[in-house]
Amino acid sequence: MLPSAIGGKGRPLQVLADAAQTVGMLPLNLTELGVDFYGFTGHKWLCGPAGVGGLYIRPDALETLHPTYIGWRGIDIDPHGQPTGWKEDSRRYEVATSAYPLYEGLRAAIAVHRQWGTPQERYQQICQLSAYLWESLQNIPEVACLKTAPPATGLVCFQVNSALSHQQLAIALEDQRFCCEPWPSLTVYGLASTTSPCPKKLNSLLLPSNTCCSPSCPWWAFS
Repeated sequence: MLPSAIGGKGRPLQVLADAAQTVGMLPLNLTELGVDFYGFTGHKWLCGPAGVGGLYIRPDALETLHPTYIGWRGIDIDPHGQPTGWKEDSRRYEVATSAYPLYEGLRAAIAVHRQWGTPQERYQQICQLSAYLWESLQNIPEVACLKTAPPATGLVCFQVNSALSHQQLAIALEDQRFCCEPWPSLTVYGLASTTSPCPKKLNSLLLPSNTCCSPSCPWWAFS
């Protein structure tokens, strides 16, 4: 629960949460969280298409926020076709043409996650996979995990003592069917685990001789 905060001149301070790395991993109760706005992207932990996400607005805060862009789909009009105000619900944020294929892609991704269990069950599975990965990396001399205990999320960060460059290591992971996003400016590597139904994917990272039974299992690596 967020503490009550007061802004200037006695006005309540509104809170916007950037949830790009939260939705699809952590169980959420936005009412208990107490935020006014909660924005997320669909292509990270939800494994949906890039370019679509969502914005939660606390009902009491809806009237305090006005869209940046105005379109015919977001306004009410009178019988003469003249605008009379915003739509009362979230349709006020629609402008004109919508990316319906992306919406359906995100809808399908959410449906797949639900097939894997409740939000609490998926989160527990993510933490179990992360703990297994963190513990296994401790046995590799060239790898140093940044945390001294298993992470409470699906992200395991570590450093590699190797003569290979970031790009070479990323290519090596991609050859093992890991989706990689190299960041040349960083010296830290990370692995993000989703609620993959295929635990052999983990072993294919730790033991290159193993082969994952499904090349589409959602394990992501970035450097």
